[in-house]
Amino acid sequence: MMEANRIAPGLLRERLDPKFYGTRFVEAATRIAERQLPMARLDSLVAESAPITYGIVQPGVFVAPGEGVRLIRAVDFRDGSVDAARTEWVSHKIEAPYARARIHSEDYLITIAGTVGEVALAPKDIEPANLNQSVARIRF
Repeated sequence: MMEANRIAPGLLRERLDPKFYGTRFVEAATRIAERQLPMARLDSLVAESAPITYGIVQPGVFVAPGEGVRLIRAVDFRDGSVDAARTEWVSHKIEAPYARARIHSEDYLITIAGTVGEVALAPKDIEPANLNQSVARIRF
């Protein structure tokens, strides 16, 4: 069933994506405002040396496990974690230009394409690893 919301002009911001104004998000934003909870932009909280970023855009041909660098994709997320057994591997040559997106154990990872908003903590034994363009890394 299609859902329609009437948004008060005061709530409209610069965002025009329709899901941002879905009922559950508008209600959550209202509760946050009513309770006067502190808010901050996520990019203001992360480590300066590791800004929020996504990774490899064109992974090329995958290589055998252990022959390169593990590639974490949105499809590798399962129940709040990364299923390391599902991950693919890319060559060091493909990965090198994306060094800025290398992940370390216990980085926060969030899907930004496909199933948007899935969150996982990078496993302790995941390195060496990088991300594809459907996952962002957040490091505090």
